[in-house]
Amino acid sequence: MEIRPIKWEEVRELDQKIGNIYQTPEWMQVKKLSWDSELLGVFEGAQILGYFWSQLRSVPLGYKMIYICRGPVLTDPDSFDFRAFAAALKVYGKNRKAMEIKLDPLFIQMYKPYGSDEFKDGGGDVITQKMVDAGFIFKGNTIDIRETAQPRIHAVIYKEDYEKGNAKRRKNSAIAMRRGVYVRAYRDAEAREHVDEFVELLRKTEERKDIHLRNREYFTNLIDSMPGTTICIAYVDLGAEKTKTREQLEACTQEEADVEAEFERQSAACGKMQAKADEKFADHDSDEYKKECRNVERTLVSHQKAREKKLKNIEEKRQTLKNYQEAIEETAQKYGEKELPMCTVLTTVHNNYGELMYAGFDETFRYFKPSCYTWEQGIEDGFARGLDIVSMGGILGTEDDKLWEFKSQFNPVIEHYIGEFDLQIHPVLGKIFNALVTVYRKIR
Repeated sequence: MEIRPIKWEEVRELDQKIGNIYQTPEWMQVKKLSWDSELLGVFEGAQILGYFWSQLRSVPLGYKMIYICRGPVLTDPDSFDFRAFAAALKVYGKNRKAMEIKLDPLFIQMYKPYGSDEFKDGGGDVITQKMVDAGFIFKGNTIDIRETAQPRIHAVIYKEDYEKGNAKRRKNSAIAMRRGVYVRAYRDAEAREHVDEFVELLRKTEERKDIHLRNREYFTNLIDSMPGTTICIAYVDLGAEKTKTREQLEACTQEEADVEAEFERQSAACGKMQAKADEKFADHDSDEYKKECRNVERTLVSHQKAREKKLKNIEEKRQTLKNYQEAIEETAQKYGEKELPMCTVLTTVHNNYGELMYAGFDETFRYFKPSCYTWEQGIEDGFARGLDIVSMGGILGTEDDKLWEFKSQFNPVIEHYIGEFDLQIHPVLGKIFNALVTVYRKIR
């Protein structure tokens, strides 16, 4: 087996069939700010068995770290000789003066279909064992998102599952729309124009969660490098909402007047019915007369109950509008009566697959509940463009935190990938370096 440089044209057709977004020249362009890269093919004689982009970064003592993100991409993983691959990879690593090579192939260990409580075998454990037998060091079935360079466990939406609907999602999105939230999708050049709004919302998430994501330069480069990248941003127009709410409160007063007028007409009609009965039956002690009176009384009571119910509903609506009005006025005093961005998601696309890579939310606007609606619009924008699958990114493997509670509204399949492996080129230095990386991941 041999590993040697190739041109993208040699594997473009393979990419369209079995590739992924992290093994593309576009993604290498995104990472160029901090990594060098080269495209390598895996050959047995003249036959290509697979390919991968090698990302290289300098580390102390003049060495390099090599990372193969979601690779290698293999034509036939089941029959692939991982021992020969490890040997060839070590030769390559030594030639590049690598301390170690890190990789996390995109093979599914197991998955839980939407609506099921049980996992199904994805076949990845067989590949894991082959890699371990070949000398790769397996990081284990990690649970926490931060334990690996890429999350091992993802929530992935398949179009047919999403279209089955979700009552909780519908309710949350409906609340956002009632409170004036609307979402705009910006793609490519338009996304670049709105990158400042996007980055500012990401900063709010960083501050809230005490994490560090990326800077403006990174996202500008990502948009420029990856055609089809879309930013969805949720807004509320405080001036328009203030006017709308005032008009709705005025309408409540008119609705009350209409209900009272209707009840007066109904009461008058019941009075006429009673007068007609009084005139029709001379004997007011007769059973027929009493029956007619009971019918009139029942009709009037029914109208009274309907009146009370309508007035109660109007009062509840008025109180909801007053609460909303107070929230708008409080926010407007701080930010002004203008359009404000509240929440955002960024989606990248590759073949028929989309990935919601980054999201931000300003909790100042939590009353408006924009998050679910924003993600929903980002997902539906992807499906409308012809995607079959949209990944929402990593989740905690225990499936019991708020992140999973939120993502579960979108009917995802839970996919466990096989995880992260190291191939040590210089074992002692590699162990020291990995210890430092582990500390960094815990504190980042």
